[in-house]
Amino acid sequence: MEYEYSRVAATDNLRFGISVPKNFANYQVKVDVHLLERLLRNLITNAIRYTPKGGVRLAARLSGNFVDIRVVDTGLGIPLAQRSRIFEEFVQIRNPQAKEKNIGMGLGLAISRRLSAILGSQLRMNTHVGIGSVFAFKLPVRNVMNSGLRRSAANDRQDQFAPISGSLIVVVDDDANICLSTKSMLELYGAEVITAESGDAAVQALIFSPRPPDLVLSDYRLTNETGLQCVQTIRDEFNSDIPAIIVTGDTAPHEINLLKQAGMDILYKPVPAESLLASISKNLLN
Repeated sequence: MEYEYSRVAATDNLRFGISVPKNFANYQVKVDVHLLERLLRNLITNAIRYTPKGGVRLAARLSGNFVDIRVVDTGLGIPLAQRSRIFEEFVQIRNPQAKEKNIGMGLGLAISRRLSAILGSQLRMNTHVGIGSVFAFKLPVRNVMNSGLRRSAANDRQDQFAPISGSLIVVVDDDANICLSTKSMLELYGAEVITAESGDAAVQALIFSPRPPDLVLSDYRLTNETGLQCVQTIRDEFNSDIPAIIVTGDTAPHEINLLKQAGMDILYKPVPAESLLASISKNLLN
């Protein structure tokens, strides 16, 4: 989710991040994961929509047998006169600074409140005009450190993405924030990552590398070239058909055919982190 929403936020020059306690992996949330994901997506999307500068953060804090989950933004805030109606259907904040092109039907917070109620929680709000807003809710958790359940899940995950460890991956995107977030995620799985904004820049960065890259991950729409051209530049430099993955938001048949003919994996934006990691692992095994 961090990778996905970092890309979404970056299109509006915003930051997105996730922060959890260091021992959070020892706990299991007692919840319907599908409903929780929908609730988080509603809150994050709404926060990004009403944040003209700064960023949005998803944070979790353990408190006894509960975890307090918060979506914090540095956005417009909600005026006092509108706070009593903000959870009603078809109600939107009208503010000249809001990104009107992204405004939907005014259902996001109404649905979020219903979802939190279904999950057995209450959606709380703390907001200040010109400073930002916090939407939060609590869920019950249990410590599974000694049950073996967490260790089993962690081992399964580690095995699934094991090919990433020790690999050299080139990430090409003309957005520095996306490069940084992707690099951070892949390094968690043991990859060595080189980032660049173009094919030529990637080749320059690889000059002192003792080995060719194992995989290239490139955005399709770069500033002065396409992802296909970028990948070809790197392949030509090493005279090798290095595995490559193209991330794109294009759905035009002509563009899709070009990508398929090039024999590269295609991932469509927004890309969930799990899907990206799975695709990288598969390509590294081929």
